[in-house]
Amino acid sequence: MNTHIPENITHVIERLEKEGNQHHLPGLIAWLALDYQSEQANHPNQVFRGRDQVRKNWSAMFKEIPDFVMKLVDLAVNSNQVWTEGHRSGTRTDGASFNWRGVTIFTVEGNEITAGRLYMEPVEETGLNIGATMEQITKR
Repeated sequence: MNTHIPENITHVIERLEKEGNQHHLPGLIAWLALDYQSEQANHPNQVFRGRDQVRKNWSAMFKEIPDFVMKLVDLAVNSNQVWTEGHRSGTRTDGASFNWRGVTIFTVEGNEITAGRLYMEPVEETGLNIGATMEQITKR
């Protein structure tokens, strides 16, 4: 990864986070290209293009998770791609905890995000330890 982080790319990602934390949907959408391409690599049936689906997704998030917070944990830049590690959390209106972590790889052109490849998943609060997980993976 490139160790020099271009200022405009950092600015775009920081503004996206700020708009999300303020639950300001128009501001969040404004950073996306009209033909924004979203890909959930582990869920290929969830690919979509355009701002409309982003608007629907984030409207639902802000409504159903009124204390929603997104935190940028780290980022790395390689040319016009920004690899971000993020944590998204809050409490759903039904009282259940919302706790997701993962990586999103954004493509930035100028001051717009043109694409995002998301690897965000719910945090598994309980479950198998590493030994049991490896046994399950390797079928030992």
